[in-house]
Amino acid sequence: MPGLKEYRENKNAFSGVNAGSPATIDLPSDRGMIMSATWEYAEDGTPANEATLIAGAPKSELIIDGQVFSEYRTADVLKLNKFYGFGFKPGLLSHHFAQPWRRGVGESEATALVASAHREPSMRLYIEEGRVNPTLRQHIKSEGLGARGRGIVAAQPARSANRVIKHWIDIIQAKSSGSTPTRYRYEGGGQRIRGFHFEGSNITAIRMEVDEQERWWYKSLDHLNIDLENNGFFPQPDTWHVVFEAMGGTVESAFDPNYGGMSNEIDFEIYTSDTESVRMVVERYDTPATK
Repeated sequence: MPGLKEYRENKNAFSGVNAGSPATIDLPSDRGMIMSATWEYAEDGTPANEATLIAGAPKSELIIDGQVFSEYRTADVLKLNKFYGFGFKPGLLSHHFAQPWRRGVGESEATALVASAHREPSMRLYIEEGRVNPTLRQHIKSEGLGARGRGIVAAQPARSANRVIKHWIDIIQAKSSGSTPTRYRYEGGGQRIRGFHFEGSNITAIRMEVDEQERWWYKSLDHLNIDLENNGFFPQPDTWHVVFEAMGGTVESAFDPNYGGMSNEIDFEIYTSDTESVRMVVERYDTPATK
C-alpha cells in the first residue's frame, strides 16, 4: 500500500556471520522503496556502542548485480547521521536512503532505493577478526509502490530508479600552511554532489571555485557552521561540512558537476595551520545500474 511505511526484519539469509569475514544479505525487492537499512550488531550478546561498531564492523557496501556500488565506512556513517540529525542507539547502524527532514514527501523520498528496479541488490557488512561471538540482523524501513508503481518499475526500471548516496574518499596532503593555501581539484565524478566533508583540526579556511570563479569562501568554521545550524543541521567537531543540500534546504540544491552538458571544474583552496593531511568524504548521488 503506497503511503504506508513498514519496519520489518529482513528475513533473507546472511551468507554467514563470522569474525574475519564479510556477511552479505539480499535486499527484498517486494517492499517498494527502501527508506533505510539498519544493521543490528552485537558482540557476545551485548549491543555494540559506537567504538565497538567502528572497530568490529568497520565498513559496509551496497552491491548491485554482484558489483560494489559504494563502500561506506562505519565511522563516516555515524558522523554523517549525527550531522543530518539522526540519533544513535547501541547496536544499531542505519543507512538512510530517504531523508525525512526534507521539505515534502516527494523531496524526502527522492533518494530512496527502489530495490525492484535493480538486479540482485544486496548489502555486505565486514566483521573484523578477533571479535567475540558477533551476531547480526538487518531491518528495513520501506514503503509500498502500489499496483501502478509496480507496473512502471517492471516496464521501465531505468525510469523508476532513484539516485542513491555514494561515498567517495580522498586524502589531501597539505603542501603549505598559513596564508598560502593548498590547491585541490575534485575529480571524483558523480551525477550530483550532495556535499564535501573535510576532516582535520588544522583547517583554518576553505575557498571553492567553479570554473575558476569563486562561489563559496568560508574564512572561518564559524562562518560555515552558523549557516548550517540556522538550517537545522548539527556540525561535527573538526569537520568542515560544505553541503549544498543542507545550505539550500532541498535535494535540488545538490551540485551538478555537469550542468548544461558541460563538465565543471571544481577547485578548492584549503588553508591550514600546518602541513598535516586532510581527509575528505564526498557524498555523491549516482543511479545504480538497472535491470
